[in-house]
Amino acid sequence: MIKPAINLTREEYFSFKEEGLTDKQIVSRINEKIHRLAAWKKENITEKESRRTMIKRQHGKSTFKPPVQSMNKVHEWKMTEEERLAYIEKHPIRPTKRTKQQPFADIGGYGERRKKRVD
Repeated sequence: MIKPAINLTREEYFSFKEEGLTDKQIVSRINEKIHRLAAWKKENITEKESRRTMIKRQHGKSTFKPPVQSMNKVHEWKMTEEERLAYIEKHPIRPTKRTKQQPFADIGGYGERRKKRVD
């Protein structure tokens, strides 16, 4: 069974946004589900209009915050030699307790259970 579309016009939506309501608050006013409003917005509002509704104005200034920097941007740190040596002294490299094994050294026993070692 397909549910009928949300009973909301573009003008009503934009008037709610001008009041400063969030999508959650709009949904509670019109007694709908948030995912149905999201689908309605995809059908009835352009991306540019959607971005425009995210900007709220207070005292003539925009409170819009741009999204957080993405994870794929690399930030390169530059240290002087003195800073690098001070960092290494503060955070020394500690050797591991385990001994390093050759890769695939025990390939014949792959998948077999091992007995716990008693040290």
